[in-house]
Amino acid sequence: MDRVVQLYNSSRPWQSSPLVPITHGFGGSAAWNWRIQKSHEIHLLPELTYAGFFSKTTNFGKSISAGFHQVGFNLTLRIHPKAIFKTVQGAGPLGTRFFLIAGGGYNAFFSRSKVNGNRIEIENESSRSQLSLSPDVRVGFGYHFARIGRFVITPEFSGSWIPNAALDGFTESINGHNVTSISNIFSNVFVINFGIRISLIGSQRNWWDRPREGDKT
Repeated sequence: MDRVVQLYNSSRPWQSSPLVPITHGFGGSAAWNWRIQKSHEIHLLPELTYAGFFSKTTNFGKSISAGFHQVGFNLTLRIHPKAIFKTVQGAGPLGTRFFLIAGGGYNAFFSRSKVNGNRIEIENESSRSQLSLSPDVRVGFGYHFARIGRFVITPEFSGSWIPNAALDGFTESINGHNVTSISNIFSNVFVINFGIRISLIGSQRNWWDRPREGDKT
């Protein structure tokens, strides 16, 4: 993907503001926490996710933005590392305070490029060709940091691996051509994720009823 941006910048040396490589994004998700095994506090989260990755620059009154949307459905398992071998003596409604996460799912990618706010259309290509699908695998960890009323604040850190992300027409929409035959299929994509999960719980049980019991296994 960096090669596409580098081609755009190198072919326009007169521009004072280059297009920045697409390395950061933002997103969110909605999930349901389902305790599938009580004695080991194994939780399964079916989850809908969204992430957007974009870069934008303006030169001589012409603004161009390029990037893509990522929409996915994932299944994520949460468990305390010690609980893999031992039963949990006590935990809150969302499981132990510290936990590991592992899961995977499927993602849909939509490339998106605009000039002066107008979407760039590729000649002889339908909008459907801008859609591609790919699986992903994710591992990480998290910590239920605090509870405010019925809300639990949980920082999470994870890494994802996507075998292939195809962004049809991405090179052509940014550069106006693809005479260099740069592939729009990007292989072995690794993404680092950090976020804050806010959970609404129905149970009144929490980790403060019996201090730090949620960490014991």
